[in-house]
Amino acid sequence: MAADAQLLRVANDSGFPLQIALQHSVDSRTSDHGWKVVHTEHAWANPADGKSGFIDLVLGNRHGFASLVIECKRVRNTTWLFLNATGSVTSRRHSKAWTTHYRNGQLNAFGWFDVPIDPATPEAHFCAVRGQNTNDKNTFLERIAGDLISSTETLALQERDYRQENVERKRDKSLGVTVYLGHRRGNASTSDFSAAAVERTVQAAYDIARFTAEDPMAGLPDAEDIETAPRELDLFHPWSLSSEEATAIAMRCEDAARKTSRRITNSD
Repeated sequence: MAADAQLLRVANDSGFPLQIALQHSVDSRTSDHGWKVVHTEHAWANPADGKSGFIDLVLGNRHGFASLVIECKRVRNTTWLFLNATGSVTSRRHSKAWTTHYRNGQLNAFGWFDVPIDPATPEAHFCAVRGQNTNDKNTFLERIAGDLISSTETLALQERDYRQENVERKRDKSLGVTVYLGHRRGNASTSDFSAAAVERTVQAAYDIARFTAEDPMAGLPDAEDIETAPRELDLFHPWSLSSEEATAIAMRCEDAARKTSRRITNSD
């Protein structure tokens, strides 16, 4: 029991129980509020300020135009006192938010802008936390705010890169021809399946074989070594996949790779 209590204390000292509970709460009521968790422990590294870390939760709304970056912290034995210089409670109906806006395929807004919020939120001018004073260069709240700003900017850069990358889908076909003349071998290939092109490819493979040095290890197998009744190995599995579905799978794979190390910041 003592060991269990100690482990519970270790867990509660972190922000992970809050993060797990919040993720469960969001995902279990997606149909009610329209938000879902799209990333957990999302690796980020901002080349502009050198900061890096992992975003606890990234939420996306059902319309796909808004994201929330959430950081979960556990603070023990302290009080956060929010002060207002006017002496009365005032509400704020706008907030700073990162805005990325495309129009006709062009990026025309990319930065911090004032956006309206509803409902209105009480606004504080100062925050006092026990054990920290205003002379501290890096207070707890400032560190959290700084990391949130930097991680949000990095997430916006990553999403911009996704949008700006060109998605190209192509299907290649080719025909390879191998000609054996004794122990001489010639190879040629073509992606043109016209009769004239195939004929030229066979001729090219034949000509190469004629002028290639003999290789005692090259040649057709003996008749008794040829499999005349091959088994079905179930190796062909065609997959009908749209470009959008392929892109979504690629993004999930990249996100999984980023979670393995904060040094992974992009893929190509």
